[in-house]
Amino acid sequence: MRLNRILYFVLLLMSLIFVYFYGGRVPYMLFYLAIALPIVSVLYTVLLFFAFTCRGTVENSHVLKGKKTNYIFEICNKSPFLYPYIRIEFLESAKLLSEDIRPKVFSLLPFSRKKLNFELNCKYRGIFDIGIKSIELRDFLGIFSFKRKPKRHNNIIVYPHVIILESFTPVLSILSESNLASRSSVIEDMDVISEIRPYSYGDNPKRIHWKLTSKLSNVMVKKYQNNYNNNINIYIDVRKNSFSYVENIATEDKIIEAAISIIYYCLSNNISTNVVFFDNNYVKIEANNIFMFQEVYDVVSRLSFTGNTDINQLIERDLQNNLIPEAVIIFTCNTDFNPNSFILNRYLPKGNISLVYISPSKHISGIAQKEKSTLDSMSDSGINLYSIGTDDNIKDVLEKL
Repeated sequence: MRLNRILYFVLLLMSLIFVYFYGGRVPYMLFYLAIALPIVSVLYTVLLFFAFTCRGTVENSHVLKGKKTNYIFEICNKSPFLYPYIRIEFLESAKLLSEDIRPKVFSLLPFSRKKLNFELNCKYRGIFDIGIKSIELRDFLGIFSFKRKPKRHNNIIVYPHVIILESFTPVLSILSESNLASRSSVIEDMDVISEIRPYSYGDNPKRIHWKLTSKLSNVMVKKYQNNYNNNINIYIDVRKNSFSYVENIATEDKIIEAAISIIYYCLSNNISTNVVFFDNNYVKIEANNIFMFQEVYDVVSRLSFTGNTDINQLIERDLQNNLIPEAVIIFTCNTDFNPNSFILNRYLPKGNISLVYISPSKHISGIAQKEKSTLDSMSDSGINLYSIGTDDNIKDVLEKL
């Protein structure tokens, strides 16, 4: 377009010189024509700007990671005018799901339409905006351009896999200590009701609070005081990072998939699990059996990493409120967790603290020396450290310690 502008001004200058030296009807006609052409061209392009319609559709907006779906974009010219130049620019998030999604340039005949079909490979968990970043129109002369930015986009939600773990050492230690009896009514004080809550599928019908149920017209169940604290707190660090766009998507995907796999492992072993994160405000999801897993899964799968609250502050808040679990598992891609000076060590043995660290590197063996030194110091402090790269196998890492 820059070259076209230079050529036009050269022609305009030549026509002006022609008029100046020769005069007459023909030179003046060429000069006025050179002035009128860009005006007419701009007016024509402005008319075209409001004469087309476009829409995008996603075949399936809810997809499991690893599956594929299709995105279809269609632009329609309902006018009798020719569109000489159209350039379609797609959103960055859409390019991540398909290598074929790149800028498209074409012309559009009168009363015609153009349909673009893309296969999306959903290889990362997350919520992705799919659609058009901008539609650029240029005039016949190629010296002016107008852009339209669509106000609405399609989005696609990619859900993570639930990786079935055969074992996870920090949880196995809790299972062995409680000997299964710790999670039964044997150690509950039947004279002390610690909580009354709505009925959840899987609750013991014998614990229904009939008087309150009748009064509220909603089934309520009693939870008795348990003298053995066998719950686990899972903290998910959802801070925004300064990695590249692709690195952020890959690390977030790995954090969520690892967290969900351990949550499933805990609930399938009847260990009460609290999932804590900061998403605009403090959020704590409590689950105590496998029947509540779907609820946790739906919330955690949609987490966005846009926060700025330090994960240490979340844990300190719980501890200061005497919300002390049997064990803590932290999921993060940051290396600012320092167990040697952390308040958690005053309440829990280091062996009951686990850190699942996700590196933006593809394999943990290829991390930078500074990053490796920080992780080594954490491991030497006595906590359970699991380090995972974006291309590493989660199951292999979590089961091996």
